[in-house]
Amino acid sequence: IQVMFTGNSLESAHDLAKYYIATLDEQDNDPTDATVQTILKLVSYYTRYADSSSSSSSSSSNQRNTTSLLVRNRICKIEFMQAANKWLQKKRKNAYGDKTICIIQADTCWSAKLYALAQLSFYHCPDQSKSNATMIFEWAKSSGKFDQEWDMFIARPVLTAISLAKVRLARLLFTEYMKLITTTSSVASSSNELPSTTALSTQSPLTHFLDLVLLAAENNNFALFKKCQQIYAPVIAYDPDFAKALKKITVTIFKIKEKESGGLGGMLSSIMGMLSGANTSTSNAEESNTVEE
Repeated sequence: IQVMFTGNSLESAHDLAKYYIATLDEQDNDPTDATVQTILKLVSYYTRYADSSSSSSSSSSNQRNTTSLLVRNRICKIEFMQAANKWLQKKRKNAYGDKTICIIQADTCWSAKLYALAQLSFYHCPDQSKSNATMIFEWAKSSGKFDQEWDMFIARPVLTAISLAKVRLARLLFTEYMKLITTTSSVASSSNELPSTTALSTQSPLTHFLDLVLLAAENNNFALFKKCQQIYAPVIAYDPDFAKALKKITVTIFKIKEKESGGLGGMLSSIMGMLSGANTSTSNAEESNTVEE
């Protein structure tokens, strides 16, 4: 594989690298430190290939070809790491595979401006919260909606991280991002880059909501969590994904499952009501309500 990378045979080298992972999967052996080191070495070959390709371009036509090769190399590198981590996830029975691979994958996706894909890897890199915040900040700035939606960009990953029971990561990410916002706001104000009516601020109803949800999760305070949702209902309505994340947080953090209503759950409740042995329709209804509750 190394020879093929050195000889600029990217596709052949990539096929062999993927075949290596497929072979590991077929052998059904548990991953060892040596196996992970081999995978990381293969990842490094993709990086070296990119470096050698960049240094070899000279003419404009060569530069175009090099750019195309670098894009393809980056895609292949991401594909290989995804395959490797998928195998490691299955063997190690965890949600991320290998943290070192996750960090490299996050950085690779970030450099390719595949921000959403990078974020998926950053969820498993709690020690990379500063880099994660910087990436999200860059994502927001490149969106063309930074002044109006800077807080939306941090809300989604923070709520998602909490719903994955990664409360510490969510707090670190939120703190680092707000530092960047504070710095940007103060610099812009001192240089008069932003109009006085700009929406950019170090605070917003959405960031207040996020801070309180984090506080509730950190202290296992379900009452505060519910109160936040009542007070900030208009804020939650900004994005349908917010409500979905909050439902997951209710289960993963506070261990409260939603009551079943309708569907199979409702049908089972109705059957239990009918089998309750009551003689009148009134008592049947009362017992059915009891089961539902």
